[in-house]
Amino acid sequence: GAGFDLTATGLTSIGSTVTDLGALVANQTLTTTGAIGATSVAVTGTSTLGGNVSTTGAQSYTGAVTLNATPITLTGTTPTFTGGVVGAGKDLTLSFSGTTAIDGATFTGINNLTTNNAGTTNLTGIITTTGTQTYTDPVTLTGATTAAAGANLVSFGGTVDGGQTLSVTGAGGASFAGAVGGTTNLTSVAVTGATKLGGNVSTTGAQSYTGAV
Repeated sequence: GAGFDLTATGLTSIGSTVTDLGALVANQTLTTTGAIGATSVAVTGTSTLGGNVSTTGAQSYTGAVTLNATPITLTGTTPTFTGGVVGAGKDLTLSFSGTTAIDGATFTGINNLTTNNAGTTNLTGIITTTGTQTYTDPVTLTGATTAAAGANLVSFGGTVDGGQTLSVTGAGGASFAGAVGGTTNLTSVAVTGATKLGGNVSTTGAQSYTGAV
């Protein structure tokens, strides 16, 4: 079962793997070098993560989260990244059963980006990675969205909905396993590279496919 709760009012540094915490609350900064297991995590300041973080409940990061190891996997119910994520060239997997919100304006410097765990992923902004983008969960566009992965594939493993524009730039192209705009029509879709379609695509505006479909 869950262990003791840990609340820290100063700078918090956990220099080893801790896998049986209750609620972890850091009221300033949090630095980890190993894996963390807890019922929940809440950090008021910035976080530097050197290992995976797994919770049975929510994870809330008010300040920016910097990845200091690769790959990093965050697992839980619902995450909040108020200050975004500084990838520092590392791989990030967001494995949450609730809703994961990714804003391209605050998620920067990530190599490979993955979401999974049967939740929902909300996307907005220009999301730029040096590696692949893999959205296994159903995706909802909450604003105009551009997925920029260069020569790497952008993969949507579920449905994509939301009355917004979706652009996938770069030679890597896009793969859609499910329907696009099936519940809420997208405004438009534009893919620069090759496109693989596993379902219908419905938009109120234009569809542009530069590469082979």
